[in-house]
Amino acid sequence: MKRSKLSDYDTDDAWPIDEDDEAQIDLQSLRDLFLRAIQNDRLSVGLAKYVLRRAAKLRTRVFLDDLLKKMPLMVPVIRDTVTFLIKASGPKDMERVGHALRALADESHYKFLPIVRLWIIEAFCRKPAFANAADAFRIAEGSHPLLRDRMAALVAKAYNVSDWVREKKETWMNYGPWAHRAILYASSVLPADERIHWLKSAHGHPLLLTRAVAKVA
Repeated sequence: MKRSKLSDYDTDDAWPIDEDDEAQIDLQSLRDLFLRAIQNDRLSVGLAKYVLRRAAKLRTRVFLDDLLKKMPLMVPVIRDTVTFLIKASGPKDMERVGHALRALADESHYKFLPIVRLWIIEAFCRKPAFANAADAFRIAEGSHPLLRDRMAALVAKAYNVSDWVREKKETWMNYGPWAHRAILYASSVLPADERIHWLKSAHGHPLLLTRAVAKVA
């Protein structure tokens, strides 16, 4: 049987692409998908989640600039957005990523949503270079009362603010369960002898989870 001329192209190496070029094509495709997910300022939630999770896994910042310009639009996928920013941002990105997160907490229409502030504080705690301690505390303490003290305690731990924790040593039991466990957890910023002496007072707490935190903090 006479071989078709088209068969000359039916091989994997007809147009050889080296690994670097192939990776670049994959990343550009990922950016194209992200731009499609935010097209016309209408978020495709399912597509956005897929792209953000894939980019976070690859730790690529291929669409970082595009995302930072659309932070309010990303609120429905704030968890995946923050996870991406934490994993993909490099040292040179800290200032502008931090600025975008602070703007979302301070200036956007969604600044009062607890879930937004919760994930912004998560970003600051995981990467303190996104914000200074004063800004992190300001955003945490301006949050919903149910989350405020817990988030402030996590900020104190992340930024190693021992004075804040020390001030709570006599009053930690006045807070709700979430907050007082976070305060105990933040005790790791204190000197060992001071921390151990203080945490002994929590070993007899009626809540099992609180006792557990006090023993491992």
